[in-house]
Amino acid sequence: MGLFFSNIQIRRTENELDFAQIAAVLTEGRDLSAVDNEEEADIALSVFTVADSPWITVCSDLIEGDFEELGAKARRLSETLQTQTLALACLDSNYFCMNLIDAANGADLWAANGRMTEGKAPRRSSLAPWKRYVSDIEAFKRTMRGKYVFAEACLDGLEPLLSLPVLQGEAGGDELPEDAEIHCFYYVLNRRENEKVPPRFNYNLPSCHYVYFEGNKENVIGFLNQGGKSKGVGVWLSGPCIWKHEFRATKTMLQMRGAHDEWQFVPIEMKEATTADGVSGLYGECADLRIPPAVPEGLPWKRKMDMEARRAICIRFSLEKDQAKEDAEEYGDLQVTMIPLQNVSGQSSWVMTCYPKETWQEWLRTTPI
Repeated sequence: MGLFFSNIQIRRTENELDFAQIAAVLTEGRDLSAVDNEEEADIALSVFTVADSPWITVCSDLIEGDFEELGAKARRLSETLQTQTLALACLDSNYFCMNLIDAANGADLWAANGRMTEGKAPRRSSLAPWKRYVSDIEAFKRTMRGKYVFAEACLDGLEPLLSLPVLQGEAGGDELPEDAEIHCFYYVLNRRENEKVPPRFNYNLPSCHYVYFEGNKENVIGFLNQGGKSKGVGVWLSGPCIWKHEFRATKTMLQMRGAHDEWQFVPIEMKEATTADGVSGLYGECADLRIPPAVPEGLPWKRKMDMEARRAICIRFSLEKDQAKEDAEEYGDLQVTMIPLQNVSGQSSWVMTCYPKETWQEWLRTTPI
């Protein structure tokens, strides 16, 4: 795995440093309250200086991996502090980019090395305008056009040209300079959670409607609550592969994180059931299962993803092929539904097809409650 980092460098001026002002610019427009430690924080921000370096470095999960936010905050810092700022980012050691902002002189420069593995690069490099801001423009061009195994390696060549120490440029990655003077700021979102909002499940996978299941193997499907906290979950397995008795469920359980972030596994007994309109399937429930509330809006994307992973509830199930249909070329689809018992209308379903079939059938999706 390559290196990821995002940071903003602020060119020192003769003015006295105001770290709180820098933090205030980074958190503009967000409804936050300061807290004393990282353990209770939703958002962390650090500002540090290094002896003999002309740059002040800012790191935060607010700007991590977000080119648009990174550039916007670099501009606001340049405008507010009346100095040059330099936004740097590296994606998995494949793509490294810099955005220099000098608001007082109307400069907004971009330079990059490597390739984006997904999507298009935010901007095209234009190296000539950097002449005013580097000590040797020809050396700068060679460095940014060089071929590297790891894209961030161009920071070695940039160090003398920008007077930017490599470890300072890589801040937000794995290491910080040992002699850094670090000022940390921590914040929580001012939540407006309504405990009366009913639970409502949605998928915890990329936004596609169909996925595969495999017979004679364990399958896993995740769901996220997008409502208030609750208790009690039902599980429904149905669809043609169940109606036609092509498969039978041999093991079903729920998986989630416990109070101390440990994995918990809760077996569910699945029994045959029939809906009011005559559709058959397998149903089981766990009336005491804790359903965490929705992940709050406004979190940095990485922290949001981490919290969603911790709050997801997964259905783990194994299906065994019926021996009489062991050699069938195709099998019917499967509907997997998770139901919040205190708000059955908040249920959510995945429709799965048996691997490696590439077509799906149209049939009535339904649940017993």
